[in-house]
Amino acid sequence: MWAVIAAAAGCAAEILSLAFAGAKFIAMVTKATKILNGLKAAKKFYNQLGGTMTKVIDKLKKYVKKKSSLKKKEIDALEGLFRAGGKILINAIGIGTCWSLVTASY
Repeated sequence: MWAVIAAAAGCAAEILSLAFAGAKFIAMVTKATKILNGLKAAKKFYNQLGGTMTKVIDKLKKYVKKKSSLKKKEIDALEGLFRAGGKILINAIGIGTCWSLVTASY
């Protein structure tokens, strides 16, 4: 009888570990998808700002020193890049869903 109970407990543990592994895998894929989507958005804004780090940094310096020296399109692209970068970081940490609840952007 104890052998049957031990086997049943072992079987239950194996099934639970598979369920948790499946849930972890789904969470990992979801997280990776959100990060990739954030990278696509960041790349779009990066390209709008000139497509080179030198140009982006130059516009960032202007944004900090005198925001009004930039065109509205450049300001929107910089702010979009900030948001996309923040979303990438939040999703990488693993709190993207919590953040969407706080910002009401589900």
